[in-house]
Amino acid sequence: MNRVFSLGKLAAFKLFFVVFFLLVCQSSYLYAKNKKAEPIFKIKLGDKHDKIKIVLPDGGRVLDASGKRVQGFRKRGVFERNLKNHRGRQRTPLNFISNNGLVEFNGKTYRGSLTAHFKKDHVVIVNNVAVEDYLRGVVGGEMSSLAPLESLKSQAVIARTYAFAGRHRHKDENAELCDSTHCQVYFGIEAERKSVDLAVAATRSITMLYDGNHAETLYHSTCGGETSDSSSVFGGTFKPWLRRVQCSFCENAPNYRWSKVISLDMMRKVLTNEKINFDAVTDIEIVSPSYMDIVEKIVFKTPTSNHEIKGSRFRSLFKLPSMTFVIADKDRRRQMLADSLSDMESSEAWRVNLQRNTLLSRQLFVQSAEGLHRASEPLGGWGVLSVQKILKTSPKPQLQDSFKSSVMSQSSLDKISLFGRGYGHQVGLCQSGAIELGKRGWNYRQILSYYYSDVSLASLAY
Repeated sequence: MNRVFSLGKLAAFKLFFVVFFLLVCQSSYLYAKNKKAEPIFKIKLGDKHDKIKIVLPDGGRVLDASGKRVQGFRKRGVFERNLKNHRGRQRTPLNFISNNGLVEFNGKTYRGSLTAHFKKDHVVIVNNVAVEDYLRGVVGGEMSSLAPLESLKSQAVIARTYAFAGRHRHKDENAELCDSTHCQVYFGIEAERKSVDLAVAATRSITMLYDGNHAETLYHSTCGGETSDSSSVFGGTFKPWLRRVQCSFCENAPNYRWSKVISLDMMRKVLTNEKINFDAVTDIEIVSPSYMDIVEKIVFKTPTSNHEIKGSRFRSLFKLPSMTFVIADKDRRRQMLADSLSDMESSEAWRVNLQRNTLLSRQLFVQSAEGLHRASEPLGGWGVLSVQKILKTSPKPQLQDSFKSSVMSQSSLDKISLFGRGYGHQVGLCQSGAIELGKRGWNYRQILSYYYSDVSLASLAY
């Protein structure tokens, strides 16, 4: 009787195990069915090439556009082509597949495979690489691998988002993105580091969304104290998630403040190609919305006429770190400060007092330009600021449509000295600021929410 009972228990256990195994298999199947393959991105390497050298380190094969095998390679197999000697002979694309998933092009190693698109007088080389492997070559190229992990994570998320949002940027060249600053700097395996790989893996598939779509997550090196609205720099429709943000976290960066001197001879030589010609300049005026803000235009005043050029074009021509600069005229800046102080009849016209108050409610609602916020009472009570008017005078309001910085001479100027802030286009995340925030213990979600407004994070299904 006991043996029959034991056999029954054994049979029940076997049945339970079989059912459990089937359920696990079914759930795994459903998960695999819903999970998509990791996207493959097409990255254009360099620009137009007239000479190429492709190496398959562990051997591999070359396929034509239809997938037919054209040639096989042993270890360190080499494919070289000089378009000067083979002009127009090869017209169909060739795909280079390595046995170990690594390919070399012109001395650099990349993950994935390569496709060569032959044109009449050049070749376009495209690296077909899984998105997470692509990011391993981007994050380390865009931010120092010695940066805090949370800072690297923030860079990984915005680089991944930027890639998905901008896949159309090079569609006319049989690619999606390029490896330069036009898109994102991509160095392949050369940029891979342990810290970078960890940041990419920790944020795998996470992207940033605005209103349900991938946001254009622009970023730059150093803002110099304040980022800019996207429309102020690039024009077009205002993008709510790329609004101006105050940032004092990059003050130790190399280009937080910068200066540059441009000679009149250099200006005359460069501007000739812009159809701006002059022999002498008596005044140069820089126009921007406010002091040290995005430069809208530069006006060159000559004895006979005036010439204008856009601030963005001027920056590009003279390779300036940013578009936020003024004329570095110390005497003029001292005079501007003196003028602003003279608008107060007395520097002691107002008395400001700060006192603690413990009788107010423990919570208060604060109305600011960004909306209504709930604030809790700090330790020691609320700080109450009071202003007492001592004299009968009051400050004169400073209202102006634009700021103008200029340098003038009775004769011709021989140079222009510029004083500016920041490095890059100054829209979106400030990388120097993000690194400093990581050092201060901020996590990557906090860093991203500081520089981008009204966004959310989502994990893609792959």
